[in-house]
Amino acid sequence: MMVLFAGFLLSIAPAVFAAAFFRRRVELTLPCALMGNAVLMYGAFLCGESFNGVMLIYLLNTLLLVPTFCKAAGDMKNFAACFFTPGLAAYCFLSLLFFFLNRERLFFFWDEFTHWGLAAKAVYQYSKLPCELGSLLNFPSYPPSLVMSQYLYLSAHGKFAEYVVYFAGFQ
Repeated sequence: MMVLFAGFLLSIAPAVFAAAFFRRRVELTLPCALMGNAVLMYGAFLCGESFNGVMLIYLLNTLLLVPTFCKAAGDMKNFAACFFTPGLAAYCFLSLLFFFLNRERLFFFWDEFTHWGLAAKAVYQYSKLPCELGSLLNFPSYPPSLVMSQYLYLSAHGKFAEYVVYFAGFQ
């Protein structure tokens, strides 16, 4: 359950912040928030601080809730119009559905054994970027944004689990 909470905090907090301050619907800011988390995680890996990067992202996303709530309290009508949307309801419903339907799921498809699952496990196990683990992976030059998101979710879970990799990929 911690994975589910951390996932929603990681994905929704920066998106809600951007929606409140830029007066955009939250589903329009969600992709930018998810990519921002992946870029921050990538920067932490480049600095050799993967664990501290995870903690920094959790801290920043949690701190983003304070000005968001202050903004919401001052302008509840506009905030509600940006936040309580059918798109966000669909995202939350599909996330919950995907999480519970794939609970305890194992890797099954060829791609998961040749790259996607292997990359997530190697990055989590060694705390290094895929390009630094060249001999372990078949395609070390693939962009690591998905693997960075999976690393965040796996860090929240505390151990490697294949269903967490699936859930992070859905987000």
